[in-house]
Amino acid sequence: MWKSRQRWFEEVGESYQGEGSYFVSEQTCVLIGEVQTVFCAGVWLTVVVLAMAVVDSRLRESTTVFVGSTKRLLMEAQVDLSLQ
Repeated sequence: MWKSRQRWFEEVGESYQGEGSYFVSEQTCVLIGEVQTVFCAGVWLTVVVLAMAVVDSRLRESTTVFVGSTKRLLMEAQVDLSLQ
């Protein structure tokens, strides 16, 4: 099961590389690696939490300065907060 999930995760990542690839910090790279590890292990809640950490990390290092919190990001994206 681990190998099939790992293969899927890497294939999806590779399929989007040309569409918007950019340089990310070491912190973001490590977080993405952790997302892959917990995804392969099937720890779904942790996948969601770490994925939000990746987004937050990337926003904070981006050239366009994001001022705010993850909560503000979710509100601007019109995410249903009742899903928490």
